[in-house]
Amino acid sequence: MADIPEEIINEYRLRKIVNAKGFVFVEVTKGMYGLPQAGLLANELLEKRLNKNGYFQSKIVAGLWSHKTRPIQFTL
Repeated sequence: MADIPEEIINEYRLRKIVNAKGFVFVEVTKGMYGLPQAGLLANELLEKRLNKNGYFQSKIVAGLWSHKTRPIQFTL
């Protein structure tokens, strides 16, 4: 916790959850803006949700989505 500012330690009550070695572990459940991986994570989530509803992404044209049974296409 030596690298964490005191105001963050106090605001999130980190002293209650710090382990014996001085580490605090967190689980990230949503994307964090500013991370280099944010775009990839958002695209994977979008693809998962669209695939579930019958859409698939073109293998030739990035960002082009089509529906399996309906005559629908769109780009993002």
